[in-house]
Amino acid sequence: MNDPLTEAALLIGINDPYIHALAADLDKPCILINSYDKKMRLPSVSPDHRLIGEVAMHYLIEQGLHSILNLVCLRRYTMEWRLQGIHEALNAHNLPFTSYVICCWQTVLALRKVNAH
Repeated sequence: MNDPLTEAALLIGINDPYIHALAADLDKPCILINSYDKKMRLPSVSPDHRLIGEVAMHYLIEQGLHSILNLVCLRRYTMEWRLQGIHEALNAHNLPFTSYVICCWQTVLALRKVNAH
């Protein structure tokens, strides 16, 4: 970003406060995409993650599907927001949230290994 030929920067999915501080001090235009700057020094844009989960689940349910596997890796806070939207959609259709499987990729890989034997 210090290269004189670089006129601006897009930081995508980077939530590192050190990187945000460096970008803010460069005196070049910089926009965060799908990131969160706690000091609010940089402009940012992000999708509504809760709404993404809610709309996706409503769509599947409205297609007549009710046994839906939710495979989520909660490594980012945005995934938790999507999960909130999924939960809200299930509640709106009076479907139980507890019957849906939620896990991370490590769990899936471990299950594959166990099932292979």
